[in-house]
Amino acid sequence: MQGVSELNTVKNKTTIYSNLILKYFLTHEMVTNKQLADEIGLSEKTIRTKIDSINYMLKENNLGTIEKKPRIGMWLECNTSQRAKIQKLISADENELVQSDKSRMVLALREILNVNSKKRLTSKDLADTLYLSVPTMLKVISDCKDWLNMFDIKLNVIRNKGIELEYSETSYRLALKNYITKLDEAHSIYEGITYFMPGLQVLLKMLFLKLKKNGDSTLSMNLLMKFWYIQVLLFTKMLQIRSKI
Repeated sequence: MQGVSELNTVKNKTTIYSNLILKYFLTHEMVTNKQLADEIGLSEKTIRTKIDSINYMLKENNLGTIEKKPRIGMWLECNTSQRAKIQKLISADENELVQSDKSRMVLALREILNVNSKKRLTSKDLADTLYLSVPTMLKVISDCKDWLNMFDIKLNVIRNKGIELEYSETSYRLALKNYITKLDEAHSIYEGITYFMPGLQVLLKMLFLKLKKNGDSTLSMNLLMKFWYIQVLLFTKMLQIRSKI
């Protein structure tokens, strides 16, 4: 089940992409799927799906329609008043229209840092997850390589196998700590830890329920000490497993 932050992230991404597409229609007389895909960084299949959703929204709010002509292109059919309303609709969050290279890199690193022997990841998988075209994804992967290099981690894209990481236990621990506590601003530290160590979430719930149920400060302190001890053990174990990949 998705948490609130994940749902908000999906919602924000959908709004950003819809606004980018609408803005492109407002500034171009004729548009093709390929032009939109290259401009925005999504696959042509995803662009078609989003255009259908946008067209439905436009019709429902009497803001015009997106017309299509086979082998020619698409255009926004609307009058001056409707055009002004569309521009007003997207102007409120215009500063958020362009998804930065950094935000794409952060999202990609979240998936890449979770790669292990049981969970493979290809460039296409990553592109589909982030709603990007493969060429755009390759640029993002290049940015990820530069970031990982700062921690002496090597990212390899191996044909027919996918993305693999080469690192020492220390380098991975430092990179993951930096990612969770500094780079990933969209998720709390708690969300970051439980994402990379999903088994810890069950343990946390059990301990916090005991803390809430028992008002004895001594027992609470003991439980907290146990929590931190087990957390360190789990984290170390995870790093040992990853270092053998």
